[in-house]
Amino acid sequence: MSFLSLRSTKQSRCRQRNRARCGIASSADRHALLAASACPRDDTGNRPCRASLTLVCAARVIVLALIVATLAIVPTVAGTADGRDPESHFFNPNIGDLKADLADAREAGKKAILLMFEQEGCPGCIYMQRNVLNRPDVQAFYRRHFFNFTIDIHSAVPLRDFAGRESTEQGYARALGVKGTPTFAFYDLDGNEVLRMLGVIKEPAEFLLLGEFVASGAYKTRKFAEFKLQRKKGS
Repeated sequence: MSFLSLRSTKQSRCRQRNRARCGIASSADRHALLAASACPRDDTGNRPCRASLTLVCAARVIVLALIVATLAIVPTVAGTADGRDPESHFFNPNIGDLKADLADAREAGKKAILLMFEQEGCPGCIYMQRNVLNRPDVQAFYRRHFFNFTIDIHSAVPLRDFAGRESTEQGYARALGVKGTPTFAFYDLDGNEVLRMLGVIKEPAEFLLLGEFVASGAYKTRKFAEFKLQRKKGS
């Protein structure tokens, strides 16, 4: 066998191996598969199953179109809420020094400091950020009257508390006895806790009312439940 014949034979075997690896049928195999899958012809010479295949293809196209339409609608639905990112519009930058933040709050004429204790993956925290803290009216009110910070109850990030003691966010949360999230705690300008709320506040109006309860100083003379009841009667 000549060198060219040997090379041609090797190339042919190589092509056959590649077809086998990739599932590529030979020309004869493809004709056999087509013959086996072809619909039998009727007396007129037509293949009656072509209509069925056409209907199946049409159904698949319709389903695909519905899926695409649904995917196109989802972002629109998710974006219908008129919201802004709470990280930049509700919360203030956290420098890890609550004592310094307290001095800045006094200088800026704020009414109190709000700490939101949270943790990664907390459903209630996610709800608050997506449905309450993202609202421009809530952001405007809380930014006007308070400094607002987040504290991760599992974080090892260093933190100096209102008294100047060095700790971590996790250690500080434990020292305060914070066990569940979200927890909202308000502190007056002397660093004393004046109100703590555990759990989700689903209605933006109630969260605004909570802020007004603290900003107005009503917390000094009554409970929040009484304040809400009086407001309802007044309205």
